[in-house]
Amino acid sequence: ASAELLVTGDIDRTEEFARADLELCRSADMPWVSNSYHALGLVHFWRGRWQEALENLQEGARLEAPGILAGWDWGHFFLAKAYIGEKDSALAMLDEKKADLPGAGRANTWGAWEMLLAVVEGLAVLGEREEAAKLYPLVVESMSGGALCRWWYGPIDTVAGIAAACGGEWEKAEEHFQMALRLAHELPHKIEQPEARRWYARMLIDRDGPGDRDGPGDRDKARELLTEAIAMYRRIGMPKHVEMAEALLREL
Repeated sequence: ASAELLVTGDIDRTEEFARADLELCRSADMPWVSNSYHALGLVHFWRGRWQEALENLQEGARLEAPGILAGWDWGHFFLAKAYIGEKDSALAMLDEKKADLPGAGRANTWGAWEMLLAVVEGLAVLGEREEAAKLYPLVVESMSGGALCRWWYGPIDTVAGIAAACGGEWEKAEEHFQMALRLAHELPHKIEQPEARRWYARMLIDRDGPGDRDGPGDRDKARELLTEAIAMYRRIGMPKHVEMAEALLREL
């Protein structure tokens, strides 16, 4: 189901899967029911039903079982809170869970890595740029074993670009965003195609470099990326993301 979503961008099919998976896990009393709520929460999030997304992701985090995936459900509940704008609540959550983030130079669980990547994006959304930038080395380390993408989400390079941009490391950020775009089209990863564009545009707006005879300025490039992203979001059916991209476009 995850692979089908990434290749097709068909959120309706993913919702069918999530509801069936939830029913299966409930009927068989499976501990992975938290992941079912998580998947359904992501569907609501992408469809712009953010209150429903928050409720399902909260339930997923509440039911999250210990083990290799612990942190994944929690991380995306944190991320949803960030996007919805519940800053104080989200940061309080993070204060309680910081010890569960992965440690440098050691083996870490899948769930801890997923938690890290959600936290970095969430911190950037909340405007906590310095804190997000501090986590850049860990994001890079998360790819050192050959991992390319987050589960259900896009290339890790997008998150690395976000963290680098938060620290003003523009060249590194641009390299990561360009890699994320390449992967999003080559894999393909339909939802990440506009997502990488939106975050890349955010970086370009912040850097605000001038153009020259070799290419357009950062704002012109950002305008192009956002225009493309808006068309893609509309095609997939992600209305809140259209609004976010349009808000960025108005900054230009």
